Amino acid sequence: MFRMPALCLVLLAVTVPTLAYQPHLSFVPDKSAERTAAQHAKNMVQFAQVELNLKLDWSDASIEHIEEISAELHADFRRERAVFGDIETLVDMLGSYVGEVFRRNHGGE
Repeated sequence: MFRMPALCLVLLAVTVPTLAYQPHLSFVPDKSAERTAAQHAKNMVQFAQVELNLKLDWSDASIEHIEEISAELHADFRRERAVFGDIETLVDMLGSYVGEVFRRNHGGE
């Protein structure tokens, strides 16, 4: 028979009641944030075309290219011990492109 350690039981007793409580969350679209993210995403498309000779087409399938670029960026980041400020713009563009693809293709705001 499986016996749960006492600490796990205490953690469950403390956390389970709070998991059941779901505060009312609302979301109000922010047009300024939308414009900024859309511009970052467009910059990613241009960067991919000019620097990587890669055409991003706003399709769900194009996210695979973003994942590959992100993996390469991560490897470079670790190898060269770069500081986040060195790659912040590229990270903004990558994330914004993914968000914009989902927004466009799946009705997000």
